[in-house]
Amino acid sequence: SRRRSGTSRMQLARAMMRALVALAAAAALPGAAALKLDVAAGVENSPEVQAAMIMSAMLPQHGPQASAELEGKMNKAGQIIYDAYSLLQSASNSVEEAQEQLRTHSHMESAAANLAKGEQMVKQGHASLSKGQAMAREAENALQATADPLGPPPEAPKSWANVDAMARRAAGKERSLRTRVADLKSDAKHAGFSLAQVSLPQEETVSVDKVAEEQDAKLLDFLSKY
Repeated sequence: SRRRSGTSRMQLARAMMRALVALAAAAALPGAAALKLDVAAGVENSPEVQAAMIMSAMLPQHGPQASAELEGKMNKAGQIIYDAYSLLQSASNSVEEAQEQLRTHSHMESAAANLAKGEQMVKQGHASLSKGQAMAREAENALQATADPLGPPPEAPKSWANVDAMARRAAGKERSLRTRVADLKSDAKHAGFSLAQVSLPQEETVSVDKVAEEQDAKLLDFLSKY
């Protein structure tokens, strides 16, 4: 059926090309306006063009669909990206705590620890986001590779747009956090306080899996907003 579809499209393309050539030739002759109408009507009513148009109308109007394997890959990419967003949200909370502690000049050691914890989560979030984005691109490229040059473009599932929205939101949060951390360090330096590199205790090291588990319950609510 794919070969017949390709043949039908080629027949239609050739017929239309001949029509264009005929119209172009008619335009160069005296009385071109009237002649073009006659030529166009003749071409449109020719059996070859009529048959090609009928065959084209019978062809499927939808492009290739994503396979179950590609849908699974994109779903996994979406979960990884959401986990990255969750880490970045947790990082934002730690940075906000550090910012408040520095503003009030209270618990300065805790401020340094919170900032270090936030920076660690930003790095972890960045790594997860990059991994998820790479996986999503692979799925999208694989779907585009199934395109028929003469047919409709591939049709991605609507849920794929949600993954893209999550990735953009996570990337925006990461950029915002990096700016806030840089500003926080600059403010601390101007205030005469040095934010030394703080090593987190082992039990405070952030686990991607732990954050993911805590955020899984919110996933459906998050997706419904996009």
